[in-house]
Amino acid sequence: MIKRWRLWLLLLSGLVLSFLPAATNQRASTMAPTIFVHGYRGSAESLGELMQSASNAGLASHTLTVTVRPDGELVFSQEMTSDLPAMIQVVFQNNIAGERAYTRWLHQIYAALYQRYGYRQLNAVGHSMGAYAVVAAAMLNSPIKTNKMLAIAGPYNGILHWDDEVHEVSLNKQQKPDVMRPEYKWLLAHAKNFKANSVLNLYGDVEDGSDSDTVVAANSALSLGYVLRDSHATYRTERVLGPHAQHSLLHIHNRQVTDIMLHYLFGWKGWQHK
Repeated sequence: MIKRWRLWLLLLSGLVLSFLPAATNQRASTMAPTIFVHGYRGSAESLGELMQSASNAGLASHTLTVTVRPDGELVFSQEMTSDLPAMIQVVFQNNIAGERAYTRWLHQIYAALYQRYGYRQLNAVGHSMGAYAVVAAAMLNSPIKTNKMLAIAGPYNGILHWDDEVHEVSLNKQQKPDVMRPEYKWLLAHAKNFKANSVLNLYGDVEDGSDSDTVVAANSALSLGYVLRDSHATYRTERVLGPHAQHSLLHIHNRQVTDIMLHYLFGWKGWQHK
């Protein structure tokens, strides 16, 4: 009889454990990972340099890649454990699907990260449409909350020569645009659900008179301020100037952006010279 009770206890404990979120590493629940989301026509290389800079500085480690197939299937690869905070790279195989699809897939990734690893909080870095996606995903119901969000060159209210033109949109003192695109209206409609502790909105200005990074107007990026005006998140902006502030160069070989990211996410104070 005693042996039978022991067997039943083992079976019950196995059933309970099967319903708990799994974690390959006990630190998964206590150290917030950082997820990196590329933009339109992006790839694994898009934010790879920013990730490598954090790794080289000994601040974080690339522990997982999540590839999203065109049908939305998630493929997990390069899984490893580390004593350092984890960095998770997202790669969309259909990299021209647009910000709505990126948002939907990212929301799906968040649910999977919770189920597989037990994560309840993460930091998020997004570039271009990836920036839009990390903002929008933080407005959807999810078991994971965003801690720090670094949004780089986000097209929240239009893309130049697509659905926006140079100096077409003006902002008032609250950063409210006088013209609102459909994607922007979606953000406004869901803004009350936004969950993040901190947002750093980084944008570029190549100083050619267009007030843009040649792809996203400064006013499109800055219009995020009006969306988040009632949010509990701390919000600030950072402008990067000059030729290397061009949309596709902001996150590549750009020491200023790299330094901003390392300091904001990891509290980095500068390279330590021996």
